Amino acid sequence: MGVGYNATEALARSTESSLSSDRSRSPGFAVPAALGWLAGGLWVLALPVFLMMLTGSLMVNQPRLYYYGFDHFDISQETGIAPEALRQVARDMITYFNDSETYFTPRVVIGGQERPLFTEREIVHMVDVKALVHKVYWVAGLSLVYLAGYAALHLALRRRRSEVRALLRLALYGGLLTLAILAVLGLWSLVGFGGLFYLFHILSFSNPFWQLDPRQHMLIRLFPEGFFMQATLFIAAATAFEALAIAVLSGRLVRGKRKA
Repeated sequence: MGVGYNATEALARSTESSLSSDRSRSPGFAVPAALGWLAGGLWVLALPVFLMMLTGSLMVNQPRLYYYGFDHFDISQETGIAPEALRQVARDMITYFNDSETYFTPRVVIGGQERPLFTEREIVHMVDVKALVHKVYWVAGLSLVYLAGYAALHLALRRRRSEVRALLRLALYGGLLTLAILAVLGLWSLVGFGGLFYLFHILSFSNPFWQLDPRQHMLIRLFPEGFFMQATLFIAAATAFEALAIAVLSGRLVRGKRKA
């Protein structure tokens, strides 16, 4: 009886082990793992999106960026608008990007006469620019929600030290991916910014109002292509600093937790 009982118990254990193994290999149990990989991959992709959109949002709202461009490209001399008037236009433009007004219609003094700064075509284009700025805000916000939500759920559902290390590893990969994207865009900007600038407008605007003539339109004289190249490099440099800090810090923490 003792021998039979032991044999039966061993068989039961073997069967249970086999069934558990089969269940772990079945498609129904592979889906959560696949979803986990997908969610983690999206987290890595969301990090560079968030960093670039956040930095772009901050730069758009930084008056000193506009002041620098006006001074660097001698916009006052180019347009006949006094330096302080240009700075006021920059401040008003930033306000416009964040208020509920539909149109941006500043007036300036040129040659002793007050006049509208922009033509109707430029005013319509500024409506599109404002919509684009708000899209950048939304993308930054949504990517932040995903990054924070995934991290919170990941740590709440899997309270193990290895899972913290896995999240830090994702941050490392996201930082490195950001640096790689910025390297490509930076090289493209230095080699042929005109092509990148053109592609940006084609993808960002659904109408031709962005095509302006400096002989007729003041907007393109206030913000020449060189201004946008400088702004792009500033945004890239700031984002690269953020990504490098994330990559270095997360990499060190991963190594530290591995040793612990």
